[in-house]
Amino acid sequence: PNDPYFSPAQPSPLNKQWGMSALNLPSAWNTQTGYAYLGVADNGIQRNHSDLAESRTGNVRAHFSGSWTINSPVPSASNFDESFNQYALGHGTHVAGIVAATSNNSTGVSGACWNCSLAIAKTTSATGFSDVTIAMSIYGLIRRGVQAINLSLGFSNKVCVGGVADVLCDAIQLAVDRDTVIVAAAGNHKTNLQFPASDPRAFSIGGYQSNGQTWDQQLA
Repeated sequence: PNDPYFSPAQPSPLNKQWGMSALNLPSAWNTQTGYAYLGVADNGIQRNHSDLAESRTGNVRAHFSGSWTINSPVPSASNFDESFNQYALGHGTHVAGIVAATSNNSTGVSGACWNCSLAIAKTTSATGFSDVTIAMSIYGLIRRGVQAINLSLGFSNKVCVGGVADVLCDAIQLAVDRDTVIVAAAGNHKTNLQFPASDPRAFSIGGYQSNGQTWDQQLA
């Protein structure tokens, strides 16, 4: 790709997108650049970002979904702009860009999936996220028909118990029932797997450092 922040060299902290090479994505792109409908549940996105614009001539479009609450099952189209607070400064835009930024457009970065459509669900408020806001985002994205949902968030002490009603655990089970893949971040400390990545129904994704070691925030 000709995106200026993409670095085709070997993994190095000096290369801005060294992670793409670490994952061997350039080789994969030679075979397939990817098509899917993916959900990102995070703190919203910057809608006017040049690599996540709402209209891309000739490419599959992003679907900007909004946010869901218990009292408002219909997404609010005016409420998915990124929340800039102490909990997630720029996080949603960053995650969405890794997943599916416009690639090979001589602008910004390369996304892992060049032709994927995105559905965005906002999980955060001024005080962060909760079981309820995450569950409502999962429900909303399932209703939108996404094939997979990315959750780059989690809790340190939570587990789903069979037969016990829990709004977030129930949402994860609905995703399984609807054949929607849940992809969750393992967390920033390699010895403590956070929830929902710790749930057997989710794919747990860990971090990787340019030196080849597993990501651990305590050592970074």
